[in-house]
Amino acid sequence: MTLSQKKHVVAVIPARGGSKGIPKKNIIDLCGKPLIGYSIEAALHTDIVDKILVTTDCDDISRAVNRYAGVTVIRRPEELSQDHSLTVDAILHAMSVYMNTVEEYINENNIDIILLQPTSPLRDASHIREAYELYNQSAVKSLISICREPHNPYKNFILNSKNELSPLFTEAYLSMPRQSLPEVFRQNGAIYIISYQDLKTKKGFYISPSIGYEMSEIFSADIDTIDDLNNARIVIDAQRKKNVAL
Repeated sequence: MTLSQKKHVVAVIPARGGSKGIPKKNIIDLCGKPLIGYSIEAALHTDIVDKILVTTDCDDISRAVNRYAGVTVIRRPEELSQDHSLTVDAILHAMSVYMNTVEEYINENNIDIILLQPTSPLRDASHIREAYELYNQSAVKSLISICREPHNPYKNFILNSKNELSPLFTEAYLSMPRQSLPEVFRQNGAIYIISYQDLKTKKGFYISPSIGYEMSEIFSADIDTIDDLNNARIVIDAQRKKNVAL
């Protein structure tokens, strides 16, 4: 089955200026380009995205993004740029601005949103394309990219104020062989897909039924610390050397 072009597909990249772990993280240099550049280029190199929006409150990020043709910067208001602000609110604001400024008529009921977080530089165009194809082929409301969780939480505890342990789930799971426990996956933050109408209604990216797009641990890298950044550099350098050798 080929990818459907019936829908108007908008990729939204949220890039707030504030960052606690790494200052100006979204535009920090990663092997010769700003971190956000990897997500922008991934969206540009797919054949499914009709529009790319970057929502930001930062002038430096705006200048970095403006170097890429075909990308529209949406200025995020201050109230949507705080530490406690929700990404979904920034996306809905960006979409509202976009819908009010676009010249041609676009039916709101015919729009799919692909959220691409800039902290996932190893997610590329092929991942986005595969995820959107899976979303189209499945009778689901949303898609979330995932990877396997190596440390099964069914074995985990909660520690109370008295330093007393209690099982996170039930006591029976604690003594069960790991092979008998349910497989657990975590959202890796790389790709979220949902219709614009459902996003406006739900104000979240998980709507049942939802499908997972599984990615390997390597491509699931999420840049939050300097160690994450250095590990991503190692992977990118290795990929470049491999391509040169080919």
